[in-house]
Amino acid sequence: MIYKYISLKQIVEGLYRDSETNESYDIDDLAEWAGEALRLINAPQQYKYQVAELNITNYKDFLPCNFHYVEQVYYNGYPLRYNTGTYPIITSTIDNSSVPLYNKPVSQGISGADIIIDDLTALGYEVSEELENLLKGTYTMLSVNDTSDTYYYEIYDNQIYTSFEEGDILLIYRGIATDLEGYPMIPDNVYYEKAIKAYLQYMIDKKDWRANRISERVYAESKMEWKKYVRGARAAAITPNLDGLAGIERQWVKLVPNRTANSTFYTNLDKDEIFKR
Repeated sequence: MIYKYISLKQIVEGLYRDSETNESYDIDDLAEWAGEALRLINAPQQYKYQVAELNITNYKDFLPCNFHYVEQVYYNGYPLRYNTGTYPIITSTIDNSSVPLYNKPVSQGISGADIIIDDLTALGYEVSEELENLLKGTYTMLSVNDTSDTYYYEIYDNQIYTSFEEGDILLIYRGIATDLEGYPMIPDNVYYEKAIKAYLQYMIDKKDWRANRISERVYAESKMEWKKYVRGARAAAITPNLDGLAGIERQWVKLVPNRTANSTFYTNLDKDEIFKR
């Protein structure tokens, strides 16, 4: 489990101490490598639980800069559904238009649609309105935002898109913890400290090895050090405490699955069942 964070500067201080070098490293390079190491460990628990209020304008808003992945989206007292359809909210990746596709042509139709319709008519077929719209690409989708239970969202290209044009939402997400200077914060766990420091040393030695400044043996040792601690860091993050284990147990032994847990933001997912007779 991850409960708190420490500054990257503490890791860097340990790096200088253990390497006993007089060389000065670029803090921006070290911060970038530390971010890489965190993404390689990639334990969900290492990311900070955060909530951001977003103002949807013209069906979209930008994601927070430290956004990593979404937990849920809160709107008008209820969680929004994620768009499960193959039809996207945004109209086109060509013109970057943000207007939803409701009541818009689904396609541009097939080439020579008018000629095909004329040929079918000449042959004596009655071309229905539905077939004509299908050939020309002028049929429309039914509106999917008539009722509150059909609102939904999707995330694309650093932005969140919704099926409603305007409104305020709460984005519940996991993000990279950062300090006041924008540098990544490291989970306060000995395995994480060892893993991040090992990755920084590994990347420094990789550059020196490529430039023939150190031997391959030293580079290989740094690589092995990183591989050893990266597994320990992930295991330390995902291992639940006793309360977490008890919650998992209660979920597993339930007789009736909770299929509506999403609507309550999974608040009572591990709550004991009560059967009334």
